[in-house]
Amino acid sequence: MKIAIFGKRRQTPGDIRHITALLDRLAALDIFVGIDRRFYEALVRQTGVPINADDVFEDDDFKADFCFSFGGDGTFLRTARRVASKEIPIIGFNTGHLGFLAEQSVSEASTMVDRLISGDYTVESRSLLEGKGIGNKVKAGVSGWGFALNEIAILRQDTASMITVNALLDGMPVASYQGDGLIVSTPTGSTAYN
Repeated sequence: MKIAIFGKRRQTPGDIRHITALLDRLAALDIFVGIDRRFYEALVRQTGVPINADDVFEDDDFKADFCFSFGGDGTFLRTARRVASKEIPIIGFNTGHLGFLAEQSVSEASTMVDRLISGDYTVESRSLLEGKGIGNKVKAGVSGWGFALNEIAILRQDTASMITVNALLDGMPVASYQGDGLIVSTPTGSTAYN
């Protein structure tokens, strides 16, 4: 089994103890662990010791059977964007403020590993959005948006004028909207509006 681990860079001392204990347990179980470089470096800074990992990866250069996300819903959403094209299930451990998506307690991480090993879990499929900016009026900074688990917001910038958004679904015209912007949401919806 291979697990890729992502997390917010600021964790409480208690959460760090849970995370490092889990990493030690995964190593003892001979489970391959890859950790996102930014999260790995933050853990090393906060603990002052090397962290148990088989791989430290950047960008999309990883393979895994499962992903663990340590943080709040924002961390979960960033993790989902990173693993979307790989279709890897994510378990969100809440060390943040909100827990609509990252609903597992970090103190229960060891129990979740036991459930994964025994096959005692179900995978909940979620819809994703992929955003692409096209056309000569689209700024260069909006290309390559990638995937969104919750929503994509298209907003006007640096203008008091309305914008026109032409929405297409799989290349087929849906509607044209004029206004300050447009939010397109998946059934997961925006945790910010909950």
